[in-house]
Amino acid sequence: MKKRLFVGLPVSTQFTAHYCQFSKNVKNSDWYTKNIRLTPPKNLHITVSFIGYVDEVLIPDVQTIIHNCAGSVEPIPFRFIGLCLAPPRDPRMIWAVFEENKLFRQLVSDVGTQLEAYVEKVTGAKPHIIEKREVIPHVTLARDMPVVPADALPAFPMKKPIVIRECGLYESKLFRSGARYTRLSSFRFTRCCPRA
Repeated sequence: MKKRLFVGLPVSTQFTAHYCQFSKNVKNSDWYTKNIRLTPPKNLHITVSFIGYVDEVLIPDVQTIIHNCAGSVEPIPFRFIGLCLAPPRDPRMIWAVFEENKLFRQLVSDVGTQLEAYVEKVTGAKPHIIEKREVIPHVTLARDMPVVPADALPAFPMKKPIVIRECGLYESKLFRSGARYTRLSSFRFTRCCPRA
């Protein structure tokens, strides 16, 4: 049996609290329709790498790879810079966007490189786990948006950076109502921050 997997960063309780107020404000907006799919709070995350369908017997190896990558990472600070409608060519989602971060970029590269090498070794097929485009750290807040100006979005007053200290391996199950995510395992970032 195969599972649809991705690696993600869980957001802070502070971020989730801001999001819950934001989602209430979206529902009270003039442009709100029932077709808009607001992200369930437990689904909030920053994507590191989408893996795809993986045979269950291979999951322990995948977990070992992520564990090893996490061990070389220090806690990652993310500074919120604003909301945007995305993607640019067909804006149908609301993203909470964070400032580009070299620690995050390195984690994305390490996880993608290690997983691609493993999948190619086991299956003989060349996977496409590494994102070729620039990776923008973001959290998807809503999908299936109508066309609205960006300045019509409710405020999201996130001022303090959030510091993420772990990543997770998630299973994604697809339903008509939307995806449901289950965290299968967590991996602490155990590298110590360099002293000033």
